[in-house]
Amino acid sequence: MFAEETKAGEVYTEPFDVYLDEHSNAVQPGIVFVSAAKLFIIDRYIHGVPDLIVEVLSHGNEDHRIRKKALYERFGVREYWIVDAATKDVTGYFHQDGKYTETVTCVAKITSRLLNNTFEF
Repeated sequence: MFAEETKAGEVYTEPFDVYLDEHSNAVQPGIVFVSAAKLFIIDRYIHGVPDLIVEVLSHGNEDHRIRKKALYERFGVREYWIVDAATKDVTGYFHQDGKYTETVTCVAKITSRLLNNTFEF
């Protein structure tokens, strides 16, 4: 609702393919945000680097925490959140100077540096 109300960009939820490059780096994150300035990367899928990716962890996909964080950091996804579905713990990372810095770890809410807004769930 935030993206729609502010016209900041568009949000997509899984299953939705994101091709970070034209090779072998395709992912299906839980939630993807693409800013209005980058909407050109959306066709039937996203072909390029979205601004914000949210991964929702569940039993069996905890490896995302390490593997996907490194992938998103390498491609320069500006903001990355990891949400544990069972505990609602959320950790946010912001891409700056070529690497991620952890911005916050909270329960059931996170403040986005990119969108300058707090989201609760």
